[in-house]
Amino acid sequence: MPGLNIGVVTVEPDYEALVPAVRFKIQVRNETPGEPIVHGHLEYDVYLAAGGRDMWLGRFVLSLPVSEGAPLTRDIEVSVRFPLTIDINNAMVEHLKVLEGEDITFKLIFSASYQWLESGTGRLRSTSSFFGPTPSPTPPTAVTKIATLPIDKWKRLLSTYYRNLTWVAVSRETYSLLKERADREGLTIDEVIRRVLAERR
Repeated sequence: MPGLNIGVVTVEPDYEALVPAVRFKIQVRNETPGEPIVHGHLEYDVYLAAGGRDMWLGRFVLSLPVSEGAPLTRDIEVSVRFPLTIDINNAMVEHLKVLEGEDITFKLIFSASYQWLESGTGRLRSTSSFFGPTPSPTPPTAVTKIATLPIDKWKRLLSTYYRNLTWVAVSRETYSLLKERADREGLTIDEVIRRVLAERR
């Protein structure tokens, strides 16, 4: 019986990377320790959930088992780094619209393909299923986990790497007006603000 289960995901800024990054902590558990997982891989797609939409940010792969080559019989925690490139950060600013006291929500969708040793027979079995409710005639082939990062932590992370940036909260109406003018004139929002200030001199 497939026993692979994915625990709760947490996310924190990673200040040790060369570029801004967050680190997801993933609990990988074998719910049937008598049937050790001996080989396979775990894939996860990362999405930004904002404005009622899920926007894909990237896909990553972990080898199974993840415990230094030993069969997975219990549970371990895996820390994986997800880089927030300048393009991703710009897109996040655009879709988050207003940088206020809201959480950034990441959605992680996991899929897997792995082999385990069947108890009693010792035969090698393969599956793409996760551990499901008992009894479960159709174990799930994908699981979704949500991780939230306070926006203040994200601002602090970017400020560490991009020291020339300052975060200013504005109303949604003001942002809409700035974005409308930026699109109309082919400018960035920073350029629009500079132009408005110059016009007022």
